Amino acid sequence: MLAGGAEVAVPLEGLIDFDQERQRLRREQEKLQAEAAKLNAQLGNPQFVERAPHERVDEVRVRIADIEQRTAQLNQTWKT
Repeated sequence: MLAGGAEVAVPLEGLIDFDQERQRLRREQEKLQAEAAKLNAQLGNPQFVERAPHERVDEVRVRIADIEQRTAQLNQTWKT
């Protein structure tokens, strides 16, 4: 958006291979989902949560939140 609320539209047809871009986004989303599943499994393991340093557990939680945010962004990109 530009000053005064003006918008600029740039036609991307012919510049971007939309099918290839959808596949790339789908692969990225699948990768994020796999990583989130792995991290959620760690947090679901009571021994990990009890024995791991609190900093590590917090890092896992932050990473999961980051993945959720990136996934939401990808979903929004999908819709546009």
